[in-house]
Amino acid sequence: MTIYHLAEHRDWDAARHSGEYGISTRGATIDEVGFLHASLDAEQVAGVLGRFYADVTDPLCVLALDEDRLSATGHVVRLEPGDPGDPASELFPHVYGGPVPVDAVRDVLLGQRPTDLVAAVRSHGAAVVQGEVEEWWDLLDAEGNTTGERVRRGDGGWEDGRYHLVVGVCPVRADGRVLVSQRATTKDWPLSWEFAAGSALLGERSEEAAVRELIEEVGFRVGKDELDLLGRRTESNAFFDFYLVRVPSDATVSLDPAEVATTRWVDLDEVERLWRAGDLADPWGDRLEVWLDELRRRVRA
Repeated sequence: MTIYHLAEHRDWDAARHSGEYGISTRGATIDEVGFLHASLDAEQVAGVLGRFYADVTDPLCVLALDEDRLSATGHVVRLEPGDPGDPASELFPHVYGGPVPVDAVRDVLLGQRPTDLVAAVRSHGAAVVQGEVEEWWDLLDAEGNTTGERVRRGDGGWEDGRYHLVVGVCPVRADGRVLVSQRATTKDWPLSWEFAAGSALLGERSEEAAVRELIEEVGFRVGKDELDLLGRRTESNAFFDFYLVRVPSDATVSLDPAEVATTRWVDLDEVERLWRAGDLADPWGDRLEVWLDELRRRVRA
């Protein structure tokens, strides 16, 4: 797994000369704090930039840290609440074990502006391993509680009674039309239709995953409190949480071509027609069997 740490250029330059990086966060060393602060993804990096670095004018960079390299030097990465006073707050990776050797830095991401840095992290992905994105998931028990176990996407083979979390989001306009997405040709079920969806990443809560997927796939930015949960469905090795979210009538779609070929605003009768015609990605047939009537009710509300 790769995690991300915001750094000032001067601190990184000093580390390259000394051989180790010793800053935990702005204005504090790892020795003072006890660990190095890091982020799981671009959205967490954006939040840290806004909260702690908004007034910084000195050049910044993002260090992409390799967990395997950290482990080899005795460092430990723990997902812990970002707010120590609130155990339920968003989880962030903290690196324990003292100053970090520069060899643990996989890449240094640069940008002239904070938005450039966030874009660089998003492009870098969770990690790049032999040209493929490495994505890690939490495993949940049958009650939906995190077990402390994790699995890399594509590995499979976890024991019975363990699940990963998948989320889907149906955006709806004031006129009752909903946004459906056509899957990119490189994905499973190529050119089939669906709502924006994907797996929750390591340390991510359901609502956080839904917000991220909506941004990544179609470019809509919504708050977690704007999501309306239709329900949770247990699938073969996953829990699937399905949300509805209301968006402005003039909302602009900005799709990720690696994920989405195109999008359409349609009414729910057209969604049903796509389903009955077999034009939806396979998992969505069973999902709409459960939720189409409820989706109609809430869209009309």
